[in-house]
Amino acid sequence: MNENRLLSRFAARIINTPLLMAPDKLNVILGAIGGRIGLDMDDVPGVTPDDPRLYAASSLRSARDGGPSIAVIPVYDTLVYRSYGMNAWSGLTSYERIRERFNEALNDSSVTAIVFDIDSPGGEVAGVFDLADDIYHARGAKAIYAVANEMSYSAAYAIASAADEIFIPRTGGLGSIGVIAVHVDRSGYNAAAGLKYTPIFSGARKNDFSQHDALSDEAYAVMKSEIADVYDLFVETVARNRGMTATAVRETEAGIFQGKRAAEIGLADHVMAWSEAIDTITTKTKGRKMKTVRERLEAALADVPKDDADSALREMGYFTDIPQEEAAVGVEKITAEAREDGRKEALSYYREVMEICSLAGMNDMALTLIEQNVSTEDARKKVIAAKAGRDGKDEIRSTVGALTTGEVNPLIANAKRRAEAR
Repeated sequence: MNENRLLSRFAARIINTPLLMAPDKLNVILGAIGGRIGLDMDDVPGVTPDDPRLYAASSLRSARDGGPSIAVIPVYDTLVYRSYGMNAWSGLTSYERIRERFNEALNDSSVTAIVFDIDSPGGEVAGVFDLADDIYHARGAKAIYAVANEMSYSAAYAIASAADEIFIPRTGGLGSIGVIAVHVDRSGYNAAAGLKYTPIFSGARKNDFSQHDALSDEAYAVMKSEIADVYDLFVETVARNRGMTATAVRETEAGIFQGKRAAEIGLADHVMAWSEAIDTITTKTKGRKMKTVRERLEAALADVPKDDADSALREMGYFTDIPQEEAAVGVEKITAEAREDGRKEALSYYREVMEICSLAGMNDMALTLIEQNVSTEDARKKVIAAKAGRDGKDEIRSTVGALTTGEVNPLIANAKRRAEAR
């Protein structure tokens, strides 16, 4: 696709259509392409052709690597439904790409938390509310966080609001919960160029937003109504996501709020720098992961005599202080196999797999291997392969050992001998 076609397509997506974008960023984009689509740059407030923001806005940063347990998803610069390869202009991130990365993280068993690293002024309406709904409805499956690093405005805030918790640094900004649209009237430009366009159409509204004519009062009213509808949806979405009233959201009047103030009015949960936010999330993730592991182990051992189950859990480094009825769903297969093959045989299998993972320092693989009913021989191969791939990489993960107390139980020692002999 050549440059002119790309410019035309891009212009069509920002002119005469509602946008969820901070106004100053919209002015930057108009400044970047205005002269090339016949827009008089003198009419764009606060922007000159050599404005440094035009260049700053086009820079793209690589995604942060948060390690195997915390997936970091970048949400940078102008947000669009599809990028069409136009990343050269002002920097674009597509909702499709964000959703793709989000789904990958949800389906990755090694990922226990998801962080949206947001530095964006917002973007297109198309696609953003469906994405926000997907993120919101995934709450509970995994911990979801958003960090305004340092800007999360309009469409970007719609995404952030869907997370379980929002972090913002002291100088970061949130908000701009509003909708904006721009109509470009090129009739003066055309007249100066000696051009006259005569539209021929049917349907009263067909020519409402032609760039070759001034915007009529009727067309203005149509666009205003559309903007109001999108605004209502935006307000309702943020109110639901943040547990706020619609009135409270509207009272922000699309304003932009820094750090502490953003938290005070309910748009954020924590005020802290990126590095501190990651440290906090890491701590939360470790606690959440260990609780989930313990609950699922207790459910798996539900048919084992309590004394034996408690002893096994203590040897694995877990404690039975969580009600079994709260244990995570997904262990039905394990319980069924325990009934069929015998309680003791199932318990021996659980211990053997846990021991293989513990010896390799890969405790986070144990439950997945058990749920998949992987043989001990195949479990050993998978653990060795995973450890080889993980060695040498920076990680954010749980490192609590499975065997942390007292003398090794004879059953565990026997499981170890059997594992090494295979």
